[in-house]
Amino acid sequence: MNTTSRAQASSWVIHLESRSLPEIDSTVLSVPSLKTSSDQASNEELETTAVENGTLANDKDRSPAADSASASTVNTDTNCAQRPQPARPKYVVGDSLTVGVDLAGFSDLSARRCLNVVRFDAEVGRTTAEAIDVVSSWGVLPEDAVVLVGLGTNDTWSSRKQFAEDAERLLNVIGDRDVVWVDVSDGLPRSGAHLNEVLRDLASTHQRVSVVDWSAYETAHRVVRAYDGVHYSIKQYEKRSDFYGLVLHSYDLGRSRFSAAPQLP
Repeated sequence: MNTTSRAQASSWVIHLESRSLPEIDSTVLSVPSLKTSSDQASNEELETTAVENGTLANDKDRSPAADSASASTVNTDTNCAQRPQPARPKYVVGDSLTVGVDLAGFSDLSARRCLNVVRFDAEVGRTTAEAIDVVSSWGVLPEDAVVLVGLGTNDTWSSRKQFAEDAERLLNVIGDRDVVWVDVSDGLPRSGAHLNEVLRDLASTHQRVSVVDWSAYETAHRVVRAYDGVHYSIKQYEKRSDFYGLVLHSYDLGRSRFSAAPQLP
């Protein structure tokens, strides 16, 4: 993957890396590092079956929220109330990759980081079109809401035109709120490059829409997929969970839109 050409062509994409708070500047978005699992995946991890096969339900690391990945989660940590700047309300909608994030303990990470995740709604096999009714059911979101969208992997069979229409409809339902869309991973069995082109176009024409480069983060942090080439083991999902946390936390640091594309080391 040529991240240099990606950055030059796509100023709407942000490459995230973990640094300390003092390193934040006006060019590079950096946030406190999160505890991550080892970058080296064991054979046992690589043999973990995908979410669709249902075997993750018996995983000993399964989070309590896994039985209902669409359940709302609200921060209750009293330390969060003592933060000098209240956290903006966050909403997450996604497919099986976001279900995996929940399985990897995102609700605990959210509580530790005081992310104020009001609703986390993920479902296996969900397409962008199917998410429209889901988000509609949330009602009118707060004006300062941030919506993280983890959709697209199940849209790789859609044409560019169809995905553009579905994505536009979803954005219309969300309304004039900050939206951060996680791009479709490189190297999937069925390419999502045409979908990422749509996301790039949407971000260039919608002032409050940004796209974050999971593909580059995945490569830099050596995230290894399971045998199906799409999903991950629990340990690898922990890295995607960290990524979601980094992205959402950045909005509480004063970022209302990602506008730079610094290179990952």
